[in-house]
Amino acid sequence: MLLGVATIFSVTGTTEYDKLFNIIFSVDLQSILWIAIFASVMVKTPVFPIHTWLPVVHSESPLSGSILLAGVILKLAIYSCIRILIPILNEGTILYTPLIFVMMQSSGLQCALLNTN
Repeated sequence: MLLGVATIFSVTGTTEYDKLFNIIFSVDLQSILWIAIFASVMVKTPVFPIHTWLPVVHSESPLSGSILLAGVILKLAIYSCIRILIPILNEGTILYTPLIFVMMQSSGLQCALLNTN
């Protein structure tokens, strides 16, 4: 995410949300920025290919850390998608929406197939 934000700053010279909202990035740059930011969001929000860290962290952390992780930190990554990826990098979002759908379906399929109850 830092690489994506640094690239946005180097191209535009600002990180102010109101100014970034009015700047139109090229499709190639949006694609690169979208991948950079979404990759960090995938790690932060345990999405299917990179989800094995979450049970370990919940079991190893104290109760307050686990509550904070589940209640705030995991949702913050989704909020960053809504605030950054969709409005600012909208063409990149349209381009990669099928990827998100495949990841969601594979995650649901994995949960259904591995469930033993």
